[in-house]
Amino acid sequence: MNRVLIALALAIVYAVFRFAPIPSLPIPTPTPASAVAFPDVAAVAQKMSAGDRSALAAAYLILSRSVDANPTIEPVFPDTAAVRRAHRAALLYVWAAVLNNKAGEVPGLREALESAIASRIGTEDIPLNPENQKEAAKAFADLAASLR
Repeated sequence: MNRVLIALALAIVYAVFRFAPIPSLPIPTPTPASAVAFPDVAAVAQKMSAGDRSALAAAYLILSRSVDANPTIEPVFPDTAAVRRAHRAALLYVWAAVLNNKAGEVPGLREALESAIASRIGTEDIPLNPENQKEAAKAFADLAASLR
Protein backbone atom coordinates (compact mmCIF):
# COMPACT_ATOMS: atom_id res chain seq x y z
CA MET A 1 0.00 0.00 0.00
CA ASN A 2 2.80 2.45 0.90
CA ARG A 3 4.57 1.69 -2.38
CA VAL A 4 1.43 2.44 -4.33
CA LEU A 5 0.97 5.78 -2.55
CA ILE A 6 4.61 6.71 -3.08
CA ALA A 7 4.40 5.75 -6.77
CA LEU A 8 1.19 7.75 -7.17
CA ALA A 9 2.74 10.78 -5.43
CA LEU A 10 5.84 10.57 -7.66
CA ALA A 11 3.63 10.31 -10.75
CA ILE A 12 1.72 13.43 -9.74
CA VAL A 13 4.92 15.36 -9.00
CA TYR A 14 6.38 14.28 -12.34
CA ALA A 15 3.23 15.28 -14.21
CA VAL A 16 3.18 18.70 -12.56
CA PHE A 17 6.88 19.20 -13.33
CA ARG A 18 6.59 17.89 -16.89
CA PHE A 19 3.51 19.80 -17.97
CA ALA A 20 3.89 23.03 -15.99
CA PRO A 21 4.54 26.10 -18.13
CA ILE A 22 8.16 27.22 -18.29
CA PRO A 23 8.57 30.71 -16.86
CA SER A 24 10.30 33.16 -19.16
CA LEU A 25 12.65 35.94 -18.24
CA PRO A 26 11.15 39.40 -18.59
CA ILE A 27 12.45 41.46 -21.46
CA PRO A 28 12.61 45.22 -20.98
CA THR A 29 10.13 46.80 -23.33
CA PRO A 30 11.92 48.63 -26.13
CA THR A 31 10.79 51.95 -27.48
CA PRO A 32 8.04 51.39 -30.10
CA ALA A 33 9.37 50.84 -33.63
CA SER A 34 7.61 53.96 -34.87
CA ALA A 35 9.83 56.02 -32.58
CA VAL A 36 13.25 54.37 -32.90
CA ALA A 37 15.31 55.23 -29.84
CA PHE A 38 18.60 55.29 -31.75
CA PRO A 39 17.99 56.67 -35.26
CA ASP A 40 21.73 56.82 -36.05
CA VAL A 41 22.05 53.10 -35.33
CA ALA A 42 18.93 52.36 -37.40
CA ALA A 43 20.33 54.36 -40.34
CA VAL A 44 23.69 52.56 -40.27
CA ALA A 45 21.96 49.20 -39.81
CA GLN A 46 20.35 49.60 -43.23
CA LYS A 47 23.83 49.09 -44.76
CA MET A 48 24.13 45.68 -43.06
CA SER A 49 22.84 42.32 -44.24
CA ALA A 50 19.63 41.05 -42.66
CA GLY A 51 21.57 38.18 -41.05
CA ASP A 52 24.08 40.54 -39.44
CA ARG A 53 21.31 42.80 -38.15
CA SER A 54 19.43 39.82 -36.74
CA ALA A 55 22.53 38.40 -35.01
CA LEU A 56 23.41 41.76 -33.43
CA ALA A 57 19.81 42.32 -32.36
CA ALA A 58 19.80 38.90 -30.67
CA ALA A 59 23.07 39.72 -28.91
CA TYR A 60 21.61 42.99 -27.62
CA LEU A 61 18.49 41.21 -26.34
CA ILE A 62 20.72 38.75 -24.48
CA LEU A 63 22.69 41.65 -23.00
CA SER A 64 19.45 43.36 -22.02
CA ARG A 65 18.20 40.26 -20.21
CA SER A 66 21.59 39.69 -18.57
CA VAL A 67 21.81 43.21 -17.18
CA ASP A 68 18.17 43.17 -16.12
CA ALA A 69 18.70 39.88 -14.25
CA ASN A 70 21.91 41.05 -12.54
CA PRO A 71 21.83 39.62 -9.01
CA THR A 72 22.11 41.97 -6.05
CA ILE A 73 24.27 39.51 -4.12
CA GLU A 74 27.59 38.97 -5.92
CA PRO A 75 26.54 40.92 -9.02
CA VAL A 76 28.05 40.12 -12.39
CA PHE A 77 27.78 43.81 -13.28
CA PRO A 78 28.85 45.76 -10.19
CA ASP A 79 29.31 49.03 -12.09
CA THR A 80 28.75 50.71 -15.42
CA ALA A 81 32.30 49.86 -16.49
CA ALA A 82 31.40 46.15 -16.27
CA VAL A 83 28.30 46.77 -18.40
CA ARG A 84 30.39 48.54 -21.05
CA ARG A 85 32.99 45.71 -20.98
CA ALA A 86 30.23 43.13 -21.46
CA HIS A 87 28.89 45.18 -24.35
CA ARG A 88 32.30 45.31 -26.00
CA ALA A 89 32.94 41.60 -25.43
CA ALA A 90 29.56 40.60 -26.86
CA LEU A 91 29.99 42.85 -29.85
CA LEU A 92 33.49 41.55 -30.57
CA TYR A 93 32.35 37.95 -30.23
CA VAL A 94 29.27 38.24 -32.43
CA TRP A 95 30.75 40.58 -35.03
CA ALA A 96 34.16 38.94 -35.45
CA ALA A 97 33.86 35.35 -34.25
CA VAL A 98 30.29 34.45 -35.21
CA LEU A 99 29.72 36.61 -38.27
CA ASN A 100 33.36 36.69 -39.48
CA ASN A 101 33.17 40.43 -40.08
CA LYS A 102 36.09 42.83 -39.85
CA ALA A 103 36.31 45.98 -37.74
CA GLY A 104 35.21 48.98 -39.80
CA GLU A 105 33.37 46.85 -42.35
CA VAL A 106 30.23 48.93 -41.88
CA PRO A 107 31.26 52.60 -41.80
CA GLY A 108 29.79 54.48 -38.87
CA LEU A 109 28.49 51.42 -37.00
CA ARG A 110 31.05 51.53 -34.19
CA GLU A 111 30.55 55.25 -33.67
CA ALA A 112 26.75 54.96 -33.68
CA LEU A 113 26.78 52.11 -31.15
CA GLU A 114 29.31 53.83 -28.88
CA SER A 115 27.32 57.05 -29.00
CA ALA A 116 24.10 55.21 -28.13
CA ILE A 117 25.70 53.45 -25.16
CA ALA A 118 27.37 56.65 -23.93
CA SER A 119 24.08 58.55 -24.15
CA ARG A 120 22.24 56.05 -21.93
CA ILE A 121 24.87 54.42 -19.72
CA GLY A 122 27.37 57.26 -19.67
CA THR A 123 31.14 57.18 -19.74
CA GLU A 124 31.77 57.42 -16.01
CA ASP A 125 32.48 54.35 -13.90
CA ILE A 126 29.77 54.39 -11.24
CA PRO A 127 28.27 51.56 -9.17
CA LEU A 128 25.23 49.96 -10.74
CA ASN A 129 22.05 50.76 -8.84
CA PRO A 130 18.49 49.64 -9.67
CA GLU A 131 17.80 52.81 -11.66
CA ASN A 132 20.83 52.77 -13.93
CA GLN A 133 20.60 48.96 -14.21
CA LYS A 134 17.08 49.28 -15.66
CA GLU A 135 18.26 52.07 -17.96
CA ALA A 136 21.15 49.95 -19.24
CA ALA A 137 18.85 46.98 -19.85
CA LYS A 138 16.40 49.23 -21.71
CA ALA A 139 19.24 50.74 -23.75
CA PHE A 140 20.27 47.29 -24.97
CA ALA A 141 16.63 46.40 -25.77
CA ASP A 142 16.31 49.67 -27.70
CA LEU A 143 19.52 48.91 -29.60
CA ALA A 144 18.08 45.53 -30.57
CA ALA A 145 14.92 47.22 -31.83
CA SER A 146 16.97 49.81 -33.73
CA LEU A 147 18.83 47.04 -35.58
CA ARG A 148 15.69 45.38 -36.94
